[in-house]
Order: sequence, then C-alpha cells, then structure tokens
Amino acid sequence: MNENMPNLNLLNKVAPILGNVEILEPWTIYNLKRMGFFKVVVIGDMHTGSKYGYLPHEAVTKEGVQITQTKWQRTMETNLLSEFKKIGEVDILIVMGDTCEGKQVKIAGITLSDADTDSMVKWATKSILDICKLLKPKIIIAVKGTDYHVSTGIGGDLDYQVASNLAYSGYKVLYGYPTANVRIGNLKWKLKHKYPTAMNITPPMEKVYKEVCADAKAKGYEVPDVFGWGHAHQCVEPHRIYSTSAYAFIAPCLKLNDPHIEEATYVKRPDIGFLYIEQDADGYLNGRFIRIFKQ
Repeated sequence: MNENMPNLNLLNKVAPILGNVEILEPWTIYNLKRMGFFKVVVIGDMHTGSKYGYLPHEAVTKEGVQITQTKWQRTMETNLLSEFKKIGEVDILIVMGDTCEGKQVKIAGITLSDADTDSMVKWATKSILDICKLLKPKIIIAVKGTDYHVSTGIGGDLDYQVASNLAYSGYKVLYGYPTANVRIGNLKWKLKHKYPTAMNITPPMEKVYKEVCADAKAKGYEVPDVFGWGHAHQCVEPHRIYSTSAYAFIAPCLKLNDPHIEEATYVKRPDIGFLYIEQDADGYLNGRFIRIFKQ
C-alpha cells in the first residue's frame, strides 16, 4: 500500500456487517486510525427518481426504457463531474441521505421518472459510482435520509440499498442509521440527515449545540467537534458555532425546486452543489460550498 494513502481501518470494535456495509451504532464513536490532513467531499439530497432530482446520463428502467435527462439534469451532471475532475482524489466522500425520491405519496407520484424504487436505487448507485471514479475516496460515510423518501413501507431503506451497492462495488462504506459518529483525525464528526427545520423557522445552531451538549452529559457520550446535516436544500458552509470550539455545516442538495410542492416548503431557490472540506493535523477545518447550478 502506498504509505501516503490513509489507513482507515477502524480502531474499536468491528461494526455489524450487512451486505459489506458497516452499520454505525448510535452514540458509539468509530475511530479512523490515520491522523493528519484529510480532504472531504460532502454531497446530499440527490432525490434520484424525481424529474427535478439528479439523474445519470444512462438511466434505464427494468423494462429497458431509456429515461432521457432534462436539460437541467444534464447540466447538473456535467457541471458536477467537471468540478470533481478539478478536485481530484479525496480521502472521504460523505453522502447525507435522500439519495432517492421514493414513492412520493404526498403528490401521487406525479413528478417521478419511474415509480419503481429499484430503478431509483440503480440510478443513484450509478451516479455515485461515477463520482467515485473521479474522487477515488478511501472511505464512504453515508446516513439514512427522510423516511418519507427512503423507507419502502415494508421495512426497506433505499439509502441503505444504495450504500450496499457501493460496498459490493469495492468501496469501504460506513452507514449511519440514522446518525454517523466518526472520529476523523482528532475531530469527532456527528453526521445526520435531518436538520430541524420548519416553515421559515430554523433553530439557530447555537441552540442545537446546547441541546446536544445537555444530551451528551445525560447519556455519557462525547460532545462532537463537527456537526453536519443535510435535508434543508440550503447550504451553510462549515464554520465555528458562535462562542464554541465546534464546527457545523448544512450540505447543499442536488435537486431543482419542484413547483408541485413549492408551496409546502420555504425553499424557493435551493443551493445546488457540494461541499469541499479540508481538515489539517491540528484539527482546523476549512470548507466551501461549490455551486454547480443556479436556478
């Protein structure tokens, strides 16, 4: 093995393995052996299967029907892969949930490219594998998204199915159900899909941090150094939470605004793109939002 490549074997007990995916237990921090400099890319909320979500250029249904990208989907894919070519290899790819759109029962599935969730899983897997060919991540950390989108109703989890496919393709995959607590270098990262949002009422991160600190004290676990969420479709770049030493971010999405559900959400102009984050050996974290499409 190249000595410059990170050794990302786990230090503590081996997680249960299902389909070669390591399931992370809540409140247990999994440690990565390597210290030093890390390059991390964060993507999320692809919503593959929606006509407004991310779709790879070769999307075929089980019946063999080719689903043609809209011009907006084609632009998203082209711009995203172009940016990843510039970034090159990274240590970690983080996938923040909602890889698939799901059955879309709230609006009768009217914006689905195909109602078959197996197709969505296949397309989302292909999309992430295309990304991995460029980024060559040493490890993938994924978390479960919103039940409405990724639960099948019969105990299945579309995000987990995508994670399993990535693992079977040869990648090391950790899966947070619903939270991933991972020590990257000397910082403890807490990753969870759903940031507590409501119609124009988003609690400040300072409040969320205080609540986590209180819960950590009550349950006896370590307070995280880095908080990461998805779900909101609006990006907050990595930054220090006011008056604390902790960092926080909200990942952007890879889905256009859906006019059929526009009135049900406060997000009218989503932040479409990804986060690129660097963490040095001293635990200093710096990251930026890279926009690939402006609606």
